[in-house]
Order: sequence, then structure tokens, then C-alpha cells
Amino acid sequence: MRVLHSVDSETVERPVYDGLALVCDNNPMNLSIICEHLRKAGLNIIIAVNGDDCVQIVRERAHRFLINKDAIKQFDLILIDVQMPDINGLETSRKIRSIDRDVPIIALTEDIFLENRMTYREYGIMDCLGKPFRKMDLLYCLKKYIKPVKQAI
Repeated sequence: MRVLHSVDSETVERPVYDGLALVCDNNPMNLSIICEHLRKAGLNIIIAVNGDDCVQIVRERAHRFLINKDAIKQFDLILIDVQMPDINGLETSRKIRSIDRDVPIIALTEDIFLENRMTYREYGIMDCLGKPFRKMDLLYCLKKYIKPVKQAI
């Protein structure tokens, strides 16, 4: 039996993942909420609290992957808050793209208007989740970018 949920007239199954996500947000409450949802979906999580840390984590992981592909897993998804102090999510994404051109980067933002989504793409951001997001919107986004290992019963 499959569990189905409605997202804007589309149906999304509740998949379970075996993957790794990097979440970058400077707000502890936002981190707690998104990480809880990602863990329930089966993802392992690494947290960065600012853009510099996020870029450094991606850089170190990419370097270790080049040395030994069997010993380290690349990120399946990166979620980045657009409005961070110091280096914002857009600049962080641009820097990540210079290291990893393929990882899906999802913006976490209150500003999801179409013209802004086009700007986000220029920085290498593939999609965005509105803040606050609905659980089903997050699950739908995960399904777009990560292959599930099974469906929830």
C-alpha cells in the first residue's frame, strides 16, 4: 500500500531515501525543522551555519572524493538559506558551482517569485522552497532530485 499526498493537484508518494544532504542556514530553528524532515525522509545531514563553512565543507568533501571515491560519498542535495549574513546564499551557490557543477542546490527563501527564481538559476540554484515550507513541498522537491530507495508504507 502506498501513502499518497496532494501537492497543488499533483500526487507525491512518500519515498524513503538513503542519501546525504548539506543544509546551510544561520537560524537554529530553521535548521532544526528542516533537518527533522530530512531525517524522517531517510537522509543523513551535514550542517553549515554560514556560507564560508558551507563552501569549505563542499571543497573538503570534493577533495577527499577525488583521492578515494570509495571512502567518501558526495552530496545528493544542498539546501541553502538565501538570506545569510556575510556570504549570502547566492554567492555561496556560485562558489559551490566552481567546485561541484552537478549537485542539486535548493534555495530556502521567502522570496520565490518567478523573476527571483530566474536570478537564482544564474547562481547555480536549481530550485527553491518557500519559507516557511510545507512538508509535502519538501518531499516533492526531494523526489525531483534524489532517487528513493523505497516507498513508505
